[in-house]
Amino acid sequence: MVNPTSAPPVGAAQPSAARRAVLPGGLAVALGLPPFRAFLNAANPHLSHFYRWVKRGLIIQIAMKKQESAFYDHWTRFNQLLDERHESSAEAAALFYYLNRTGYNGLCRFN
Repeated sequence: MVNPTSAPPVGAAQPSAARRAVLPGGLAVALGLPPFRAFLNAANPHLSHFYRWVKRGLIIQIAMKKQESAFYDHWTRFNQLLDERHESSAEAAALFYYLNRTGYNGLCRFN
């Protein structure tokens, strides 16, 4: 875990060519930069599952269409996986990324 008081700001020069983000949100910054290593921390379990799959080499084969019908189809499938307790699957991780990438202003909200 990264201590927010000791972590340098994202993008600051770091000796190990690493990037640190305490609250990485939807990963727009973390995945948009080419660090050798990244230290990321988040309280959202879906985001944590996504990070684990990225570390394992997740390949997302979902077309990133910003289309209302596609979004709601994928959103329904994501919720179905949660209901079936498959929230830590590769499919759920890929859908989580899709929903964040194509949602309103790149935001995915949970109630």
